[in-house]
This record gives sequence, structure tokens and C-alpha cells, in this order.
Amino acid sequence: MSPAAIITVTLATHLAAIPLVLLVARGLIRSHLHRLFAACPPHTPLPGAIHRRFQSFSIGIVNLGGSIHVSADSDHLHLNPAMLVRWFGMKPVSIQWEAIAVDPVKRSFTNAATIRIDGASWTMRAPRWCLELARPSSP
Repeated sequence: MSPAAIITVTLATHLAAIPLVLLVARGLIRSHLHRLFAACPPHTPLPGAIHRRFQSFSIGIVNLGGSIHVSADSDHLHLNPAMLVRWFGMKPVSIQWEAIAVDPVKRSFTNAATIRIDGASWTMRAPRWCLELARPSSP
């Protein structure tokens, strides 16, 4: 087989795998977080909210990397995914601070918290600055 044929077959195989990866990732995110999406529809952040772009989050088994735009106000933690993560099925959510219980163990750059909504719970890893805003209302 010629080098050009090998390159063509390899490239075609990798390009054919992209839709499959998107489909599997979308299914994983939607199946794991569908209750969160239903219980926490997006709201407009209140005036004076803190906004930061491209923050790293993980919720349960879904690692969202540095692809979340965050707004934090007195009522909610607003997570708005960047375009790439939306392609993978992540939706914007606004999680009430009362549903977030921060783990008291400090990490270097992230903190752990538990989100409890309607009998479901997820472990969330988020930037320390973000979860420090939740501490006053944590149980």
C-alpha cells in the first residue's frame, strides 16, 4: 500500500469517528445531567453578578474543562457552556445556592461541592472563587 493510500485511509477513519464521538458524548451528558437541566432552567443573572469566562467545571462524571462561562449572583450559580460544549449536549443552567453544599476540604485551585436537587445529587468541582460565594448559605 502506498504512503498516500495509508494517509487517506487513516484520515478518512479519523474523520468518520468525529460524529460518533459527538453522539456518544451528547448521550452521556444528556443521560447523566437531564434531571439537572430540567430542575435548573437558565435565568438572567441579577445586576451586580460576578462574571467570569472559560472556567473549569466538572459535574458528576462529566468534565467540562475550561469551557463554562459563569455568573454568580445572590440567588443562583449560572453556568453557560461555550459553543463547543453545547455541541456535546451541555445546556445552560442556573443552580440555586441552596442546592449546593460545599465540601469543607480545600483543594489547590478547585473545591468540591454536592448539588442536591429533587432526590438526585452530583459532585461538582468548581473554581475556589466560585464556591466561596456559596459558603455563607451552605448547610
